[in-house]
Amino acid sequence: DEAIAIPGKQFINVMEALVLIEASVQVLKMEVTNPCLLDLGEIAAYALNRLPPLYATTEEGASFQRQRGKEELRELITQKVKEAIARSPMPG
Repeated sequence: DEAIAIPGKQFINVMEALVLIEASVQVLKMEVTNPCLLDLGEIAAYALNRLPPLYATTEEGASFQRQRGKEELRELITQKVKEAIARSPMPG
C-alpha cells in the first residue's frame, strides 16, 4: 500500500506537536550533561506509533485536542518519549 497525498488536507494530528515538544525538551535536558546527536524524527515516530492520535479539523477542535492531550495524556506522552530515547542508538 502506498501513502496517498490529499490535496488541501483539512485535518491535523495535534499529537504530533505534543510529542515533538516533549521529545525536544527531553533531548535538550540530556544534551546538557551528555552531548549526543539523537534523531528527533525517529524518537517522535516511535512515540507516535504508541500513542492515540488527536485529529482535528478546525482551530477550535485543535485547541480542544491540545488541551485534552496536555491534561489526560501528558504522562503517557512523557513515558513513550522516554522509551523512544532509551531505544535510540547513541552515536559515537
